[in-house]
Amino acid sequence: MRNNPEKTCKCVWRSIARSVLRKFKECATGDSLHPVELDSVRQTGRRAVGFVRKKQNYCADVYLTAKRHLSAREWDIFRFFHLQGAGWKLCGHRLGMDKVTVFRNVYRIEEKMGRVWATLAPYSLYPCV
Repeated sequence: MRNNPEKTCKCVWRSIARSVLRKFKECATGDSLHPVELDSVRQTGRRAVGFVRKKQNYCADVYLTAKRHLSAREWDIFRFFHLQGAGWKLCGHRLGMDKVTVFRNVYRIEEKMGRVWATLAPYSLYPCV
């Protein structure tokens, strides 16, 4: 997949996007009892312990990469459909599209973002941790 992304099937990219978005929703709606985690960080010869907000960082990475790689129209559809969880009827009504157009755009966006999230360098967002 990473060696030759042009030969990868579109359904694979959509599956990757759905996996990343599932993890995003899990992190965004998860318990807030442990928002900060201890993580050991290695610095030039010494070991330090730092506080990390892994779930918030993951959500921010998903949000910002989508905002950076999508056009304004695609961003509106992505935001309504995936981030806010609006159904196709509400999306279509809000953006002036019918059911077929909404889902064609959703599939295209999922394919595009799946490719971006899987090939993101230096650290991809897929596979989800």
